[in-house]
Amino acid sequence: MVSRCLKNEQPFGMCLIRQGAEVGEAAVPCEVGTLAHITDWDMPQQGVFNIRVRGGRRFRIKDYIVGSDQLIRAQVSLLDEMPRQKVGTDFPEAVTILQEMLNHTDNEHSTSSQRIEDVDWVANRLAEILPVDNIDRQSLLEQDDVVLRLQAISDVLKSTNWKP
Repeated sequence: MVSRCLKNEQPFGMCLIRQGAEVGEAAVPCEVGTLAHITDWDMPQQGVFNIRVRGGRRFRIKDYIVGSDQLIRAQVSLLDEMPRQKVGTDFPEAVTILQEMLNHTDNEHSTSSQRIEDVDWVANRLAEILPVDNIDRQSLLEQDDVVLRLQAISDVLKSTNWKP
């Protein structure tokens, strides 16, 4: 799959596993996932790829089949991109927590790529670090209304008294 994506300069889809395991028999994926664009790769040994990806558009699986190689191939519909909305003054605690996290960690969201005023960006970054199980995180990330998503995340942060 990685070879084919690199050769054709195409992304692949990433979904949370709803049921099953990462290796062996194909797992059952969650319906909503994101496109993964390969940004860097190397092959330390024949047949083994190390890749770095950048997330792209979200999609919803309409139908899928499992090939004899256990690779899942799906028909998907791309979800609309979220319009940029300013965070405003409704979520000061959430923004503060995110800023502190970004300042104290060595992560890929360098100062140059931060969009701390964008509701969708803030909600997605907080969802990455939120202390919830993956199915709850998936549910948050599937929420199409970005303000409701950030409100739900903010509520979790408040209810758990979570600090970076």
